[in-house]
Amino acid sequence: MGAMALTWTDPETARAHVRQVRAATDNPFQVNFALAFTPHALPAALEEGAPCVTFSWGDRVAHLASGRASGAVVGIQVSTARGALAI
Repeated sequence: MGAMALTWTDPETARAHVRQVRAATDNPFQVNFALAFTPHALPAALEEGAPCVTFSWGDRVAHLASGRASGAVVGIQVSTARGALAI
């Protein structure tokens, strides 16, 4: 599955990138946000239909509901087995 890092992308650019990939393929892809930074483009990416969103480096709790409500598959990157068990 392809992945697109959108952490530092402005919302309109993120929207355009997601739209472009959706038009080019029927295959799933993911958008990723490092949550040590505010994910300004997350709503735009989800509204545009990103099929999968992944989070890393931060508190994911505030963003899980919006990802799931959009219908996207939500993934969490962790760095330890303990982190995986905590999800």
